[in-house]
Amino acid sequence: MINLLPPKQKKEVEKEIIFRKILAIFSFHFLCVLLLLFFFGYLSGFLSGKAKQAQADLALQQERLAQAKMDDYRSETAKLNNYLANLDIFWKRRIAANVVFKDVFPLLSDSFSFSGIGFRLTSKTLKASPTASSSVAFFAETNFDGVALSREALYELKKALESQKKFSDVYFAPSSWSKPKNSPFSFKLNFSLGI
Repeated sequence: MINLLPPKQKKEVEKEIIFRKILAIFSFHFLCVLLLLFFFGYLSGFLSGKAKQAQADLALQQERLAQAKMDDYRSETAKLNNYLANLDIFWKRRIAANVVFKDVFPLLSDSFSFSGIGFRLTSKTLKASPTASSSVAFFAETNFDGVALSREALYELKKALESQKKFSDVYFAPSSWSKPKNSPFSFKLNFSLGI
């Protein structure tokens, strides 16, 4: 291209071209900085959202772990309380009535009325085999006296008691079967205390 401008204007045109090039370079750099700021802002928001989600998941996991530990503590406490109650039964030779009642009373119908209930702690030595060491099992020997409306209800009770694994040596006195209606009865059973 032929430039026919005077030298003074030539210098101004050259300055204007240099200014435009510098302005284009700065505009490009400004645009890159804006894009980088936008990218880093988006990345920061994304990472902080992930961090908050991770914190929430961690808090939930810690809560579940704490709940599991609390459940373990509760079950261990219940086992220890049961063991201590059984140890108290053994040591003081006293039996809490609710231990036997909670298993016997659901088997009873309205056909029975009781006049007496008695407990006594007994033990048996159990030996699994001739070479094994023997262990001692404790039982609550329980006596029940009362009146049954019918002999059939008494028989049903006998079958129900014998079907329970916690009860052993279920024995009804022969006089319990003498009357078909309003029969006085007496029976005893051994209730395993699990100590």
